[in-house]
Amino acid sequence: MTARWRAPVAIALIVILTALLWALVNSNQRTGLLDPRSPAPSGSLALAELLRGQGVTVDVADTADQAATALTASGSTLLVANGQLLGPVQIGKLSAAVHVVLIEPASEALTYYAPDLAAGDRLTLKDREPNCALRAAVAAGTARMGGAGYRSTGSNGTGTLTACYGTGAESPLVQLSDSGGPTVTVLGSGSALTNERLGQDGNAALAMNLLGGSSHLVWYLPTVAELLASTGQQERKSLWQLIPSGWKWAMLQALLAGVLLALWRARRLGPVVTEPLPVVVRAAEATEGRARLYRKVKATDRAADALRAGARDRLAPLVGLTATSDPHALTGAVATRTHRTTQDVGALLYGAAPATDEALVKLADQLDTLTREVRRL
Repeated sequence: MTARWRAPVAIALIVILTALLWALVNSNQRTGLLDPRSPAPSGSLALAELLRGQGVTVDVADTADQAATALTASGSTLLVANGQLLGPVQIGKLSAAVHVVLIEPASEALTYYAPDLAAGDRLTLKDREPNCALRAAVAAGTARMGGAGYRSTGSNGTGTLTACYGTGAESPLVQLSDSGGPTVTVLGSGSALTNERLGQDGNAALAMNLLGGSSHLVWYLPTVAELLASTGQQERKSLWQLIPSGWKWAMLQALLAGVLLALWRARRLGPVVTEPLPVVVRAAEATEGRARLYRKVKATDRAADALRAGARDRLAPLVGLTATSDPHALTGAVATRTHRTTQDVGALLYGAAPATDEALVKLADQLDTLTREVRRL
């Protein structure tokens, strides 16, 4: 490796190694939405830590079986972080809890837990006033609410329905309390529970009031794979989906480093510039070198053209013509001087390319003989 390449190669290696180390360190970080273990903006680690600071035990469940096992303790609150992925099989595995909080539930979960509610239009996510008498909402005040809106179906339920943060018939937060069953709270969006939004307005107070009512919280994170498995299907993932997110960033950084290195080196490229040779090379050596190249690639046609061109350049002045003279004139003049036929001279000076090395050597000898004959006359 030359000295001028050592610095750029070393820089490229440092960039690649740094990217790989960064990917290894961060590949295990959870970036899931509303994941209480994730420090990412969309995660909910901050809320989970606040609840633990208030004496609430937070158990995280990635499957319905884990959630059912954790709910064996009495007086538990169940939070379903992504209710859209909650299917009938998963619902059947979950035992009753004192308080069930559903974030944007699917129709099956809404029918099971809150049959008096129906999903309506989407509501804009923005800071909203409670506009209700629910203690948790009144204590929190303004909070970022929106997403799915819910309205009462008007059925004769035995419980009490309280709608908050709505401006019309639909509300993004609805709570149903029933003396014969658990209290069910339905949220149209979990934006207020994320690390990014928790510190704004009354988001933290609302989340603490809704989830901190009991000493035990089961935070259930249903997944697409679990939902498909419960229905007898399998999730198909591409090769890109199987690569951890940290490694994707590493590949992107390595690609960027390679592009920057290529651009840095490309600035030295440009049009071909002719320069004098640092040493004097004898014409015979240059001729032999080109001959070896022709022989290596078996270019007998190119070699024959070079031999005939040299012979024509030597013969033309001897018969009073120039190198650019008409081939017929040169052939006739040489034939007259050597008493050969024009066909014989034309075949030597402009004929077909020899097929073998032996034929090429024979052609070279015949051209030398023809040149000597012209010179003797």
